[in-house]
Amino acid sequence: MTHWIAFLRGINVGGHRIIRMAHLQAWLGGAGLEQVRTYIQSGNASFLSPEADPRMLGASLEALLLAQAGFEVPVMLRRADQLASLVQRSPFADVMDAPDTKRYVCFLKEQPAHSLALPLHKPDEGLEWRELTDGDACVVSRKVNGEYGFANQLVERSLKQPATARDWNTVMRIHGALAG
Repeated sequence: MTHWIAFLRGINVGGHRIIRMAHLQAWLGGAGLEQVRTYIQSGNASFLSPEADPRMLGASLEALLLAQAGFEVPVMLRRADQLASLVQRSPFADVMDAPDTKRYVCFLKEQPAHSLALPLHKPDEGLEWRELTDGDACVVSRKVNGEYGFANQLVERSLKQPATARDWNTVMRIHGALAG
């Protein structure tokens, strides 16, 4: 059995595309996944599955969510050990205490077909894309004119594929609650 963490994109934002975590947990359990747990309302779930192929598992989860929720939900999957490696690597160690700075991990749906020269700086958006490792894009967002840039938009626009972003503090909490 493989221990997976699923990050759902674009649910429970601004009162739209609502999926209750109790429903998500029941749907995943009903699909034969084991030890299903969810964490906060942004769509994070942990489970054990006999399926080791993330593409196959992702496609079946997206079909399940479409059938149950009635709308498409992109699912980004990471094995628990991949998430542990990301947290251990601590890609934001040098900016953890920097004021007016947010740190995001954008989980890509698939490995990108092409590479980018990183770091990629977008000063007008306050964004610094630091690394892309194992389908995880680490982006720092700093305030520009009182606003933070949107890390996920930069990543999706640059790689032309779906991603979903989580704040670094949330990633660490997910790791502790679901992957640990």
